[in-house]
Amino acid sequence: MVGTLLINPTGILAEHFDKSNGLASNDTWGMAEDKNGKIWLATYEGINVYDPDLEKLYLIKFPNDLLVNNYRSISKLKNDRLFIGGIRGYVIIDLEQNSAELFQFKAEVSRIFWKAHEKNDGSIWMGTLDGLIKYEPAENSFYKIDEFSGLSSSRIWLIEEDKNGKLWLGNDLGINVLDPSNNTVTYLGRFNGLTSDYVSMLLQTPQKELVFGGDNGFSILNLDSMRITNVLPENGMVPPIMYDMLAVGEDIYVGSENGIVKVVRPTSTNPDKPWKFTRFGKPEEGFQRL
Repeated sequence: MVGTLLINPTGILAEHFDKSNGLASNDTWGMAEDKNGKIWLATYEGINVYDPDLEKLYLIKFPNDLLVNNYRSISKLKNDRLFIGGIRGYVIIDLEQNSAELFQFKAEVSRIFWKAHEKNDGSIWMGTLDGLIKYEPAENSFYKIDEFSGLSSSRIWLIEEDKNGKLWLGNDLGINVLDPSNNTVTYLGRFNGLTSDYVSMLLQTPQKELVFGGDNGFSILNLDSMRITNVLPENGMVPPIMYDMLAVGEDIYVGSENGIVKVVRPTSTNPDKPWKFTRFGKPEEGFQRL
């Protein structure tokens, strides 16, 4: 089974989209839900929007977007805007104004825009395969931070901002913590207690924790105490390779190499509550292993 799958809260397959029924490409790289409940899909060959009320799938086309195309990510910005990253460029969609602004780089610049985050000062920070790029809208200027500027790797695909305004950057060589106030960079990885140096997902929970995951379970960092709790494959977190995470209340949903895993964990009010892992994506639920 290829394409995009929508499941209901019980884990049962509700919708399946592919090129045969309107999806721009069977390779879907990014998803986001807007304030009206519509679901935006970034695919290899274009952008789709699914309206669950009308049960219709739409294709969004932009003029002169040949350099961007091949969309790889969707990030939510402030003021009801969406950042959709592609190869050598990105699109910022203003849902309130019903407008789109296309940013294209030169053809010889091979950047894949994976993630974007907007700070309160209006600056937009973008993770690419060629470093972290800061965009200043007021100046219409771009600045790049990479390995030569202190990052452990230029392959930045995850960005989260903590309560102190620091940016946590996930890459293939651990976590870099950037303080934009003085441009200092610190490092966090397996040597510091994480389960792996390969960080493919980064989540900030409502409890002000950061969750890091990759190819060997995941780690939960309490930002107040800086205490790390590791959940490894031998603890029941299988399969080990994970790609994305979503916090729903105190539970965590993990997108993995073989289905979706719901993680129920101990809480501050119930610290003796056992860890529980439930995987959705079984053949009897309408799924097939890829």
